[in-house]
Amino acid sequence: MSGVQPQEDGRLECLECGGWYRLLPPHLGAAHRMSAAEYREAHQLPRRQGLRARDLSERAREQGRARYAAREDIRAAMDQGRAGGPGPDAVRSSQETAHRPGVIEARRRGGQGRRASARRRADQAAQSVGYPDLGAFFADRRGATAVAMAAELGLPRTTVGAWKQQLEDDGSIERAGAARQTG
Repeated sequence: MSGVQPQEDGRLECLECGGWYRLLPPHLGAAHRMSAAEYREAHQLPRRQGLRARDLSERAREQGRARYAAREDIRAAMDQGRAGGPGPDAVRSSQETAHRPGVIEARRRGGQGRRASARRRADQAAQSVGYPDLGAFFADRRGATAVAMAAELGLPRTTVGAWKQQLEDDGSIERAGAARQTG
């Protein structure tokens, strides 16, 4: 049933496999390699659709209210946030002093390595279906939806959409299409 998240006896039905769970996101990641956002999109659920049993949500809400009532520091911080907070300069200053020199640069370099590794995996997926690289795959599939391309490559739809956008922006798809036509 599209657009509705079934819930019964304090459990939610996984619309992917039909299993019943009190908390869906851990199951979705482990069993289906899918984020909560991808699950909601795939099944046309509202973005704010809860993916945990109602009693768990109610318990978390009650615990939050109890913490708020019991701790002056939490109330003060929340009230300050409602009143506009300390301002962006104070936040930026605290973030800068919280990091040792070089940590931010190392994190940035690590992200580049992860992106390169992800690109290699995406190129390998395109090669597994007979294309030299991802750009050539996208050039040949211009009219296809991201969902269809993701299914063919065996990659998440959001990943395919992000790579397609990046390759369109840098002109790789156009170059790959031109190379296929001349070759």
